[in-house]
Amino acid sequence: MSKTTDDVIKELSDQHHHTYSDEAVAGWISTLDGDISLHLGAAGAPISYSWPQDRGTKLFVQAPFDNIYFLYCLAQMDFLNRDYDQYANTHAMYNARLDEYLKYKARTAADRSSGSGTAGSIGGASISAGENHIIV
Repeated sequence: MSKTTDDVIKELSDQHHHTYSDEAVAGWISTLDGDISLHLGAAGAPISYSWPQDRGTKLFVQAPFDNIYFLYCLAQMDFLNRDYDQYANTHAMYNARLDEYLKYKARTAADRSSGSGTAGSIGGASISAGENHIIV
């Protein structure tokens, strides 16, 4: 099942008390999907969402990697709260999950184009599963 902006906002509210508005969180989610979709050369990139009109739109990153939204939003909150030690931890977890997702996309692109391997082309960009792709 694909997550929506509303799903991520509810997950954050349920698991992490914060004072940030739903609009702010939705903006972070939109920025993240824009960055990832550009990086992957997805059709219609950069993806962006309008709040509150797109609150029920399915997000770009699918399960099982969709916890990336929760981690990214937590990192944004930690940074804005000036909790830099926690930010470093949360951002490292976000980066690790993003790297896993990008490696998965590279593998599946390679499987579609050649039948096997660890390198491929997504959009117009060549991607190798061993490369480190970090979006901040």
